[in-house]
Amino acid sequence: MPAHRRARVRRPRKRKILPTSGDGDFRLFRGRTVEYSSVVKTSTRVALSLPIGVMLAILAWTGTLLYWHFRIRAVVRAESLGNSWSGGVDEWQFLERAGCRALPYLVDSLTESRNQFYLMNATHRIATEIAHGYPGGTIPYDVLDGWIVDSVDSGTGLRRKVYAIQSYWREHGRRHHQWWRVWSGRCATVQNPNGS
Repeated sequence: MPAHRRARVRRPRKRKILPTSGDGDFRLFRGRTVEYSSVVKTSTRVALSLPIGVMLAILAWTGTLLYWHFRIRAVVRAESLGNSWSGGVDEWQFLERAGCRALPYLVDSLTESRNQFYLMNATHRIATEIAHGYPGGTIPYDVLDGWIVDSVDSGTGLRRKVYAIQSYWREHGRRHHQWWRVWSGRCATVQNPNGS
């Protein structure tokens, strides 16, 4: 058998699974550089930045929701218990700035056992905020008269007013305040002036 036809025995070569260049960076193909088109680069950037943007928006919304929730709850609780931090003026101004976001907390806090000064302010704040939802910012006088607690109200009259506000809120509250709209204190406009 001629020498050039002899079967050569090949020794196995050691190959690197992940070849690297001399400075340690990974290269899939030796001597070649993989270039991506601008479309691929742009779509990759969008695919990576879109979820990050959505996450940041969700975090901002959640932070705003929690801020208003805890702040309004603390102010309403302090006022309803008579533990005002600044004599009540700053707290009621804060509730006015909170707008419709404060309505569920104020309505939930109404009980006959609260002090008269708190009930007077809370029912006035509720009536004022609900009036903002009506066309022209006015609410029928008979509704206001049936809601706002006076210094002389007690017993049955007080119970009737608190019940009137709470029953209106159960039936129509979602028209005045949507819990997910935390960025605005002016939530909605009621189309029908009589609230139905």
